[in-house]
Amino acid sequence: QIRNPVVSPDGRQLAFTAFDRLWVRALPDGAPRRVSQADVGEYHPQFSPDGRWITYVTWHDTDGGHIMKAPAAGGAPVQLTRTPALYYNPAWNPAGTRVVATRGAARELREASGIFFGPLGGQFVWVPADGGDATLIAPTGTRDVAHFRRDQPDRIYAHSPAEGLVSF
Repeated sequence: QIRNPVVSPDGRQLAFTAFDRLWVRALPDGAPRRVSQADVGEYHPQFSPDGRWITYVTWHDTDGGHIMKAPAAGGAPVQLTRTPALYYNPAWNPAGTRVVATRGAARELREASGIFFGPLGGQFVWVPADGGDATLIAPTGTRDVAHFRRDQPDRIYAHSPAEGLVSF
């Protein structure tokens, strides 16, 4: 099962999750290659605006997970966050200097029963693209999937089933 497929800005690569691991392949017919050799779940890939990096989140059921980035051309991944948590749906800001994601307590995923849609007490956070402490932006409420518009680099957009498209 291929999940979270995303095409690079230049249309030459596809990043996706399969078998709970992150893969990249050249388009249209390249062979898939693993992004890392880590023995953790790897999810929600996103290419940087310049296409040089792929950010993604990891999950390990005993330790939580982190926001990572790896060179799109291949190379060692870099851990961006310092504190493990349940991170998901990362998004690069248009300048490529920050990664915004949703963060929740790792125990919420471990204790979830049935279908998991994300923590109700989640937070939007950002972390520098070179790594560092995560900075709180706002509680998520019912909002999720942060994203940006290139012409409004200081506004974050998210979807809420109750509010529709929200910007902040």
